[in-house]
Formats: sequence, C-alpha cells, structure tokens
Amino acid sequence: IIPSDIGLQHFAVYTDDIDETKRKFLEAGGKVLEGPNEMLGREGGEGNQFMYAITPWGTFVELITYPSELEIEKTTPLRRWKPQPGKDE
Repeated sequence: IIPSDIGLQHFAVYTDDIDETKRKFLEAGGKVLEGPNEMLGREGGEGNQFMYAITPWGTFVELITYPSELEIEKTTPLRRWKPQPGKDE
C-alpha cells in the first residue's frame, strides 16, 4: 500500500533552513528522494526550494522554504502562510 491508495499524497512542512532540515531528517532515519530543488514558475524566487522525502514509517513529506517573494504574489493579494519570527514560536 502507498499513501495515495488511501487518499494521502503528501504533506508539506516549512523550514527556514532546508539543508539543516535535510541533515536532521536523514539523521532521524528518513530518506530524501532528491533535492533540495529550486522552485520554478509561480513559486519561483531567489532561494525558494523544495524536496520530497519519506519518513521512516513511509509517509511522503515535502520540505519547503521560500525566503523570497513568490512570483504568484505579484498578481494576487493572497499570501501563502509563512512563519513570522517571534510571533509563531
């Protein structure tokens, strides 16, 4: 059985430091499929990256970081949630 068989494709987790998160994820027994990779298109921007990984128990996770404004934010007032230092801690 794979996650999509039960209706779950993956979930995403935001990180400020994708390389450090990758290191800790691997150290905890996870597997990184590839990346980090540059976000392209509407999610593109300097330093905006993602990578897919699998937890030790088999759940697919997308790790994302977007320190730069997303391209899509130039055309809409809507914003993707992003942690606010000191506010969301």
